[in-house]
Amino acid sequence: MLIKIKKGATVMNTQKLMYLFGLFSVVSVIIHFVVSAPHYTEEELISGSVFFSIAAFIFYLFVYLYFRSVIGKKIVMWGVIIITIALLAILINYDYFEKNYPIFAFQAQSNIVDII
Repeated sequence: MLIKIKKGATVMNTQKLMYLFGLFSVVSVIIHFVVSAPHYTEEELISGSVFFSIAAFIFYLFVYLYFRSVIGKKIVMWGVIIITIALLAILINYDYFEKNYPIFAFQAQSNIVDII
């Protein structure tokens, strides 16, 4: 079934939608860090900001490459595969990573009752 669009109407394409999704993510994380700052240590705020900045950069890079060319689509596909394999390796061997790499030693220091 085809949908007829009136002449002059604008339709958001996928690339714009992905960029808007990224912008929404960046804005919501910034609001979260500003509002929840008292509940985090300075080290947690810095590491969270660095992690999200890197993740947002990779997201925008992948969106750009994906819509740039066929080779970009292949790069994004392999990038997503590599990230998935890395995350699965960390998930399966979490005890090893927690013991040998301090960055993986996460401990929940607050719960929902502390926040409220």
